[in-house]
Amino acid sequence: MRNEINFIRNWNNKLTGGSFISIRPKDVNRWHEGEDYCILLNRCHIAYATLVTAKHLLLKDISEQDARIDSGYGVHEFIPLFKKLYAKENIDFDKRMVSVLTFTKVKYNHVGKPIPQLAKETSEAVEAYRGSPVDGLMEYDGYEISDEKYQQLKDKFH
Repeated sequence: MRNEINFIRNWNNKLTGGSFISIRPKDVNRWHEGEDYCILLNRCHIAYATLVTAKHLLLKDISEQDARIDSGYGVHEFIPLFKKLYAKENIDFDKRMVSVLTFTKVKYNHVGKPIPQLAKETSEAVEAYRGSPVDGLMEYDGYEISDEKYQQLKDKFH
């Protein structure tokens, strides 16, 4: 089964670019540099990305730059927010490290891009089903390909 990473919110609109970071509790069994991940937003596939780097440190040592790039908040607002997001897991972040994960989206230039209008209509249908507004959705950036095509290309190039 392919690795997945789910985002509950597109913090700082970071998922629209070709590369992005995510700060997560350290998990040596889950995050492996060089591996491909299926990127999900609220359990809906939006892209594939390769984990380029994984930097491990204590939450208190997160840089202002990483906090702002990841969430759009300064480090003093980010740390309490991060703890709140993982409150149900009862993690002692004074002892457990976090990982600053840098991803770059997988893009195959020779693959025909799906029609952006179709992607927009699909997104609108999903959001209407959920009852939330479409205005907050990311713009389609042409990085999405089908799971089947992804596997074919991955087998061909790896």
